[in-house]
Amino acid sequence: MTRGTLGFALALLVTSAASAQTGVGLEVRGPATIHDARITIVCGEPHDPDWVYCRLRASFTLEATGPVQLAGEESNATQVDGRPLDVEVTVEPAERVRVEVDANRNIAREPDGSGYPYDDEPFLMSPIRTRHPILGHRRVAPAVPWPTMRVSFARGAQLRIEEPVHYDLSRAAEVTVRTDRAALDEHSVRGMGVVIRPDRPDETVLHGGPVVGVGGTVGFAGHPPLAGVHLRAGYELGVLDVLVLSLAVETDFQSIAEALVIEVASPEIWFVLPSFGAGVGIVARQLGQRDADAALRLRMTVTWALLGFVADFDYWPAVGAWTGTFGARVGI
Repeated sequence: MTRGTLGFALALLVTSAASAQTGVGLEVRGPATIHDARITIVCGEPHDPDWVYCRLRASFTLEATGPVQLAGEESNATQVDGRPLDVEVTVEPAERVRVEVDANRNIAREPDGSGYPYDDEPFLMSPIRTRHPILGHRRVAPAVPWPTMRVSFARGAQLRIEEPVHYDLSRAAEVTVRTDRAALDEHSVRGMGVVIRPDRPDETVLHGGPVVGVGGTVGFAGHPPLAGVHLRAGYELGVLDVLVLSLAVETDFQSIAEALVIEVASPEIWFVLPSFGAGVGIVARQLGQRDADAALRLRMTVTWALLGFVADFDYWPAVGAWTGTFGARVGI
């Protein structure tokens, strides 16, 4: 399956009577052929982790090859030649009618019974998720998959579908389309529809949230004497559940610096062990007693939920010395 912000599996179906359906847009009673079928699928982003809304529309020309009665279901909006199909319509042999079927659906995720139906695993927590419990990424647990839903636009024992069927998927995110043909016998009911199964959203990059910190800075051997209060404000992103990318603005009230750091962080074991991280980055410094310069940063972190401890060790090539910054952090 193609992966993207949201993916779907779609199939043109010749269904049997035993196939699970979610309502039939058009019931065709009698021999008929579908021509020039066009299916449009538009599914929204799953902003809510428990459901996604899909708009499904099919339009086609139906030609009666014998006496045919058409009936629609209340759960679907079906029109025949531009008129709602609220009563049965008779189509004479060789007559053609244009049919439009709206079969919109809400696809809901089912809880897995663990008590944590839509979130991270209850004990092994993603570091970017636990660092930012208020504004951070709410990940969908792999143990709770989206269900597969079959939607039928038309169905009838003597219905024939003329290919090709045209798909308009330009607004349906990334999709995979395939055509299936099931073995039919005299008891089968033929139909035209789609199978929809939302895929998990792309979670390569996970949004985190703001982070603020306060601490102190000291100079090590080779660095001019230095000691003072250090403040930090920034934003964090997660990458692949194990990396944390942070961009921050810092000050010691003598100079201003910008820092870009990437960390490798362990998962947090809920209520037992914190998350431990180690990272590397760069610092650009302006103002202060020295000319503007840059440093290599080595970082160590220990975080538990939104609270944490950060130790940064910066090497300044311009003066050939190290500084250390130690402090607390709070994620939002």
